[in-house]
Amino acid sequence: MAGQKFTQKQIAEKYKGNLDYFKKGHYLRNARAWAFLVVAVVSIVGVLSFRFWGKSDFLTTGPISENHSRIANDCRVCHIGADPDVLALLKSHKSGENAGGVEPVAFTPKSNDAGIVEKGLALTSLSLMDQACLKCHGAMGLHQPQSAGLALRTVRSELSVVHATNCALCHREHVGHERMALPSSQTCAACHNNAERLESTHQMLKLDNPPIAAVGESRDLGDGLLHYITPTTPALKPFASYVEGHPPFEYETPNLRDPGTLKFNHARHERGDLPKINGRKMTCTDCHKPGAGGTFYQRVTYEQSCQPCHTLQIQPSLPKVLIPHGDPQKVRYFLASLKLSFAEALRADGVSDPVDLDRQTTRELEKLQQRGLNTINDLEQRVFFTGDPSGDEGDLLTKRATRKFLTECAKCHTVGPGNANNAPSIAPVKVTDRWIQHGPFTHVPHQHMSCIDCHGAAQTSKLTSDILMPPQKICAECHRPREHEKVDATVDTLKLKAVLAPETHELAAAQRRTGGVKSDCQACHAFHAPAAATVLVETKK
Repeated sequence: MAGQKFTQKQIAEKYKGNLDYFKKGHYLRNARAWAFLVVAVVSIVGVLSFRFWGKSDFLTTGPISENHSRIANDCRVCHIGADPDVLALLKSHKSGENAGGVEPVAFTPKSNDAGIVEKGLALTSLSLMDQACLKCHGAMGLHQPQSAGLALRTVRSELSVVHATNCALCHREHVGHERMALPSSQTCAACHNNAERLESTHQMLKLDNPPIAAVGESRDLGDGLLHYITPTTPALKPFASYVEGHPPFEYETPNLRDPGTLKFNHARHERGDLPKINGRKMTCTDCHKPGAGGTFYQRVTYEQSCQPCHTLQIQPSLPKVLIPHGDPQKVRYFLASLKLSFAEALRADGVSDPVDLDRQTTRELEKLQQRGLNTINDLEQRVFFTGDPSGDEGDLLTKRATRKFLTECAKCHTVGPGNANNAPSIAPVKVTDRWIQHGPFTHVPHQHMSCIDCHGAAQTSKLTSDILMPPQKICAECHRPREHEKVDATVDTLKLKAVLAPETHELAAAQRRTGGVKSDCQACHAFHAPAAATVLVETKK
């Protein structure tokens, strides 16, 4: 009966007297032996013949992307040391040699590159695969946090270094024929939201540079711009996304201050009692003007922004005679030659008769004496330190805002004492040009917003030392995933974008309410150093 089970006793009874049955031939056992032999021979022949007739793409784990299509049939371009010659592999394995003859190398900056090599900084010992990547992508040798650290290496007292594991961790191949996709925010979060990985890949290296002041400083990194540098890089904690736990910007660290020395009161300039500009109240853009391409703003200068209101006229009756700005020594020369300046101004106004010219020049000098300015020392004290005494309303020697005709340099600047040989000193104003060091920013896509949307603290700020940059949380109001349930159907955002213009508050309000503005890591962070910072050389271990 099919499926009938025999007992051990029945089986033993069956083979009783025939215990060497397995020595007798059987067609099934013979067939199995021959099949094994054939398969073994064919396998060996196939492996050995692959050396001469095989194609390397036979071993591929998936399709090659469009980026690498030109090397799709040559695995060894990326897989350094890979070799279909089994005999060579066996030989190298037996002798302990490195298959392919390629040894791992350590990539370090050029020697004497700001002392990095002397500090023992080995950026990473790259795998053979990573070495292959850098043969074509030489400018991609450093992960972005290292790039930012290198940019600040001449001013920071410590350097933050992050080992980014390997190229293939973020740049995945063999997943399709399309162009290789950029790493997603989820890829970044795999490390940046993992405390163990962050700790194991991060390192702080001490440098010989003098420490940054505890309140922060503005330093020139060699590009002619003043960058705001904090004393140290805050420890990076795990976070999931730009909205969920992203660290504050560095300038948000408590107790940091704006290092600028120009005494400026933003709140005072917001008041409506100041002189009108073209018939309207002063606005932020009267002083803060977009730079080339609108990416950054121009540095605020006296000539462009301050002079229209704060003229340096020394004599009410001679509006063209102005005190020089920017060089204290030139101011001293100017005050010592006021008679010549007055005469030139009168001559420019049409006074040509020598006698009349001398008489009017003398009259102007007498007006100075009537104001208590009898000597050069009196002039310097008034110009640099005290200004004119406050006058009464309607006085010819009174300006509307200060009730002085001549306002002292010390009103806006930090002025040091002078002596017989040197004019009083004026501290550099140190207006910071770049506040953000670890990611790019452009004002161009923000033109539909008003300045106070991000810099609202300026309306109440009375001190130059106040940092008026927006906190990260303000940026995250718009730069977050869209909340579709809050989308206002009456606001056509596409239409608003089509007529994008400054002060288009409807679009700005909609974005703050619903989000939806790009917030992935790639929007702000380029994860590789620029080519100038990554000139790498191969150094044998």
